Amino acid sequence: MHGVAVLAAQRATAGAAPAVAGALAAAAGRRAALLLAPWAPLTHGARWLGEALARHALAARPAARAAPGPGGPRRAPLPRRKRPRLAPAPGAAALLVTAAAAAIAPRGHAAALLGIRAAAAAAAAATGAPAQFASLGAAAAGALLLRGGEHLLRRWHAGRRGGWRRGAAPVGATGDGGPGREVAIVTFNIRAVMDRWPERAPLLRDTLAALDADVYCFQEVLTGEFSQERQLLGPGYSVHPCRAALDSVAAAGALGAAYAAATRALLALPPARALMVAAPPAVEGWRERRGLSGAWARTLRDASIAPFFGNSIASRLPQPAGAGPPETLLLGSFRAAQRVCVELAPSEPGGEGSSSSGSGSDAGSDDWGGGGAFVRGFSSGEGGGGDASEPLRVWLVNTHLDHASPEIRERQAQAIIDWMRPLRASCAGVVFTGDLNAPPGEGTHLALQKAGFASASQLANGREPPATWPSGLVAPLMDEGEPHCADYVYVWQAPGHELRVRAARLAGDAPAAGDATLFPSDHFGLQVRLAVARRPG
Repeated sequence: MHGVAVLAAQRATAGAAPAVAGALAAAAGRRAALLLAPWAPLTHGARWLGEALARHALAARPAARAAPGPGGPRRAPLPRRKRPRLAPAPGAAALLVTAAAAAIAPRGHAAALLGIRAAAAAAAAATGAPAQFASLGAAAAGALLLRGGEHLLRRWHAGRRGGWRRGAAPVGATGDGGPGREVAIVTFNIRAVMDRWPERAPLLRDTLAALDADVYCFQEVLTGEFSQERQLLGPGYSVHPCRAALDSVAAAGALGAAYAAATRALLALPPARALMVAAPPAVEGWRERRGLSGAWARTLRDASIAPFFGNSIASRLPQPAGAGPPETLLLGSFRAAQRVCVELAPSEPGGEGSSSSGSGSDAGSDDWGGGGAFVRGFSSGEGGGGDASEPLRVWLVNTHLDHASPEIRERQAQAIIDWMRPLRASCAGVVFTGDLNAPPGEGTHLALQKAGFASASQLANGREPPATWPSGLVAPLMDEGEPHCADYVYVWQAPGHELRVRAARLAGDAPAAGDATLFPSDHFGLQVRLAVARRPG
């Protein structure tokens, strides 16, 4: 498509000077390649189209462009409003319309935009308007067409990727979009765009689509404007971003606050945003191709991902009215926790059981059977009360704890426990997910257990998975270390309620077909199926 855009640009500038035509064609080709990247929102193309045409068509001065100044070629200034309008350079607007149409529109739609240009030319001739402004009108119409069709085009691309299913009711929701009785929750550290991302992306997308979970709790995700979770999941999920890196920098003093403010201001400008979104995969691909593992190269990588790096909760469960927006807790060490309140339909309460009951299968097994196990030993009190069919509130908490120090991890876990304590009285339970970086038996787990949380894997299978990191992914710059269980789902049930863990298993633990060194991430995910009920009383 890069070559198509360049060819179209060269044809449109046949009447212009060769040097000008070549420069404009090259620029159009580079812009086409940028806009065709999978992470570039189509809105950028629409905005750029209108802005670029306004500059080139209204401000073009052939003499000024051709005459170099003392420091080389100079850009012609925009005309002032009171001056007479200047005729655009022949072919300049046509160049931009043609190149932008070929670069932005899906296959088969470039002709439609060129048809708009022809119609605009006919209208200009009929009304006596200057013919050279027909291309500018076509550009405005094309920009509006692209901008108005953005939503449909996103759905079209998502459908081609197979990242979502048409007509399928969510596992944890009723057909009318209400809360469901049983939900599937996945926690997954997806390693951002590091470690062979171009190869991992389709495998990870297919893995998430097959899981078809109601809630995905991601760590090491590029969220916000980068929208990595939306690229992987497609539509149908409400995404709640947590910019752990940028928010931590903003809280680190006046200099950090100024940097964060400048970053957010740049992200609000379409051209700057497009470049910032393009930077992470470009920088990391360059590092991997050249094997650059030095501190300066890592610093460059970190600077490129800092505006987007953090955690994210993607949910298709309803949120209760008046629950307030999702919130973030900064934990230090560029780590953070986030929380979101959702509604679940109550299920029938189960019988008594121990925390070791359930299917008894390995965490990586495909057996999702068994009656499940509920949290016991720390929830006492009267029955749940209220309408038996009224939805129950459950808090989702997602975090990524420090990787280096057990003491820091324990303090971070305790900070999250204290953060959630005031909300316990108004909910039926809490689901705590994340990459805790803590092997079983560490103080982090003892703090959670002391606060009344229980491991979903322990409840369902009687033990944690043997290891969730490393997965077996082999990459030029991959992290290395001893295998251990780093990823967990913990649950807490409120007095008068029962939070039943139906099953827990590993996710994303299969390599790609034909390549035993390629996995969806350097972590395995963990999928838990659970339900909540009121205790009779």
